[in-house]
Amino acid sequence: MKYISENHSKHLLICHFIFVCKYRKKLLLKVGDDIKTEIESIANHYGWQIIEQEIDKDHIHIKNIFKNKVVRAYIP
Repeated sequence: MKYISENHSKHLLICHFIFVCKYRKKLLLKVGDDIKTEIESIANHYGWQIIEQEIDKDHIHIKNIFKNKVVRAYIP
């Protein structure tokens, strides 16, 4: 991965998020594709770059690259 160079900074921030269903219920088998497209639309809206996205039957893994401006801002 290459660093992101801006006017006064050079950075590379990669975050790995894991979202788990309550009580590890097998809910994502039915709605996994819908959730995946929703996460991609949110990432496009905020300017995030998704490196990896895997959806299992009871949890979701997402690896994102953020820009420095997003880190200082509110991440919902």
